[in-house]
Amino acid sequence: MRLLGEEAKGKWVKGEDTGWGEDNDEVLLEGENPFEKGGYMLAPVSNKEISELRYTPHPLPAGEYAVYVSYKSLPNSTTAAKYTVVHRGQKTEFEVNQQMGGGTWVYLGTFAFDADINNNYVTLSNAGKGNAVVTADAVKFGGGIGNVARYPQPDKLENMASSQDITLREAEVDSAQLLENQTWAETSGMPRYLEAARYWMQYAGIPDSIYNYTASKNDYVDDYAARGIWVNYLAGGSAANPNEPGLGIPLHASLAFHTDAGVKDEVVGTLIIYKDYDDEKNKNFPTGKSRIVARDLADYMQTQIVEDMHQLYAPEWTRRQLDNSSYAEARHPKVPAVLLELLSHQNMTDMKYGLDPRVRFAVSRAIYKSILRFMHEQYGTEYVVQPLPVQQMSMRLEQGTKNQEQGLIEKYNAVQGFLNLSIAQSYWVEQLQAIARNAEYGQLSRGEGEKPLMMVEYSSPNTNKPLHLGHVRNNLLGYSIAKIQEANGWNVVKTNIVNDRGIHICKSMLAWQKFGNGETPENSGKKGDHLIGDYYVRFDVEYKAQIKELMAQGMDEETAKKEAPLIKEAQAMLVKWEQNDPEVRALWQKMNEWVYAGFDETYKQMGVGFDKIYYESDTYLVGKCEVERGLAKGDFYRREDGSVWADLAQNGLDEKLLLRADGTSVYMTQDIGTAKLRFEDYPIDKMVYVAGHEQVYHFKVLSILIILNGYPHIQRMIAT
Repeated sequence: MRLLGEEAKGKWVKGEDTGWGEDNDEVLLEGENPFEKGGYMLAPVSNKEISELRYTPHPLPAGEYAVYVSYKSLPNSTTAAKYTVVHRGQKTEFEVNQQMGGGTWVYLGTFAFDADINNNYVTLSNAGKGNAVVTADAVKFGGGIGNVARYPQPDKLENMASSQDITLREAEVDSAQLLENQTWAETSGMPRYLEAARYWMQYAGIPDSIYNYTASKNDYVDDYAARGIWVNYLAGGSAANPNEPGLGIPLHASLAFHTDAGVKDEVVGTLIIYKDYDDEKNKNFPTGKSRIVARDLADYMQTQIVEDMHQLYAPEWTRRQLDNSSYAEARHPKVPAVLLELLSHQNMTDMKYGLDPRVRFAVSRAIYKSILRFMHEQYGTEYVVQPLPVQQMSMRLEQGTKNQEQGLIEKYNAVQGFLNLSIAQSYWVEQLQAIARNAEYGQLSRGEGEKPLMMVEYSSPNTNKPLHLGHVRNNLLGYSIAKIQEANGWNVVKTNIVNDRGIHICKSMLAWQKFGNGETPENSGKKGDHLIGDYYVRFDVEYKAQIKELMAQGMDEETAKKEAPLIKEAQAMLVKWEQNDPEVRALWQKMNEWVYAGFDETYKQMGVGFDKIYYESDTYLVGKCEVERGLAKGDFYRREDGSVWADLAQNGLDEKLLLRADGTSVYMTQDIGTAKLRFEDYPIDKMVYVAGHEQVYHFKVLSILIILNGYPHIQRMIAT
């Protein structure tokens, strides 16, 4: 509410434009802007005729209240408007740059107030120097109750009108006119801080073009999509975003903070999402800086949080991936932006930290430190992190054991506030000897019935090429994870998913059929996987030659890629394979056996193995059935060309192809089927995929699709 005060001295005049105001009912209807309902005052800056306005709240219950001010930004606005918050008789002074941020709420701070209006108020003075003006609009104490009203959708309005013997057609009015009937509008009745960003934006005077992303059809999408667009509006007209209108605030970065969603009964850790660019036109921010700097901000923040949590409270806290994904909060802002997810509100193990005020402080301080570092790296700004006061300190120096000739602490010294300790070498020797004497050192002993089951997937080769360096890394990491978790008391099932079907497999098959001349591993002396890999390369060589020939005939490159005879033959072979054509299947089986023999030789040399091998030639059928089931439920949709897609917009993601127009499967289809089979085969408590960073987005989409298709219990086992 606007809390007008009294004029002490001098004259303030009414401004020529609009300012903050409220109707008697204090309800904001669709599209209404509270900063267009009233006016504002202004006075020239002066060092002689000083005038002061006082904003006095209605008597408030004693407590802490946030204080917000608003003003009008004019070309000649002062850069140092003098606000004073008087709280319980104490004064806190501010200088506010009114050339930016006008027409919205500007937060000054949170202060302790009591009910005595003589000792609790806010003043605004015109004191200052220069040819400028100071503007006075509203002051707000506390957050208040949400007053943005929402209407039912037009189809519901039709029903309401009909129930009153009025139809839209008969009354010759449209839904917009019906909206004038405020009895159909509802407010949340909740404190404003519990409402979504979309409602805050309307109350804060942000244009509806910013927060009304879906034309009021979907509050959820409006809420998350508007946040990044709001950042651009705040920065609009400043050096950070000079080509768009806005409030002129030169923002340097944007941070969205989510509590992570997950029901796993374990510490989730820290995930940070950023977005670089999808095309060359969107490669740089308006300042000219590359969008890649958003990754630097994400990396600094994730590293700082994880390091601080490890040192202070949670040694099991995990560093999850830096996720380059197209989430609205990371994609829309035209400044470096990150989306931080941690402290899952859906599992108690995680929330034991989330409910601890010390942990919340530590996380907040880590964010603060990472922002300082980012600003330093980007702009050369010098910074110092204020050290926290020492609360307690103790040190005990013990004499060595009977097996030690000297004490645990060999020597120590203090240098400029740092205490340096040197541990005696005899101590380390004793510790290493103790480890050597214990054959079960580092292993957690559990009863067989107490062991949870973890499935670890690694290797994941394709049968169109040999295992390469990436597979070496994948195999060693996966096998190591499995052995470590076994030592930690898990039952571990080591699995491999072999990609033995798809267009890439058909390319190798077709090339061998056309150019192989009966070559085999036996008559060539080559490992089977290397032999097949040679023909995958041969396909690519011949395919590119055909593309070049078609382009020489006048065809553009994209069309040539689609019309080249080899790719059409490969696509036709894939269709035949899925139709169980006997000749294609026989060729496929023969060449795969060559590859498997080559794989087994490599696995043996590396000393790794598997408890269960899944083949995508089996799992894709299960996946297709699941996609068809989701299509029948309405979770997925079919396009005009016959392809099947999932729309993940409500999850902040893009659309995802599940079946091609010719009915053939894609990787995602296969992985849906594989996940279902694995859960049916084993009582999995946790699923670990060992994959490259570029696969993180794939597994994120996979988990969403699995849950969407009716298997929410699988969510708890997915860990990438």
